[in-house]
Amino acid sequence: MKKEISFRVKDIWALVAVSAFSLLLVVIPKPWEMPRWEQPLITIWYLAFLYPIIFGFWESLDGDLLIEGRTQKMGVVNSFVVLAILIAIVSRGILSWLCTDLIACAILFAAREYGRYMHRRLEKKYIGKEGVLLGDLPNMAKAQIGDKEIKVCSKEHITKGTHVMINELKGTYKYVVRK
Repeated sequence: MKKEISFRVKDIWALVAVSAFSLLLVVIPKPWEMPRWEQPLITIWYLAFLYPIIFGFWESLDGDLLIEGRTQKMGVVNSFVVLAILIAIVSRGILSWLCTDLIACAILFAAREYGRYMHRRLEKKYIGKEGVLLGDLPNMAKAQIGDKEIKVCSKEHITKGTHVMINELKGTYKYVVRK
């Protein structure tokens, strides 16, 4: 439980930084003025807004520690920076910024919390389960776990027919060790 609180605190601090950076981008005078609410541009903005949401979910599903540098995909820190830039692009003034910032940060926070929830569910479902390997590892093979065949990975070479146990999850990959 203590670990989850620290993840939330780091997310909150990162979202505060996102808000500060996006506000800075809004108040700094720009030599150009973008047309913001024209139909093709706002559609592109909504599509771009999916990037930080999807990658924020995937990173928290993988159990990525926000600051510690274990990012294995495109990068959770990149998602926060992209979010700040997107908030600044769509905001015309302070009130517009405030509304957009609150909504966007709340959605990203919810996506990261949902990723952590799904990670805990997968851990409860798979960690500690035992079965028999149906193919050779170290890459990917199937294993008979209970009455299901599931794909598993390993960091070491394990031969077919070996009794294995799932000991680690990375995203949706299930890593096994010899039993």
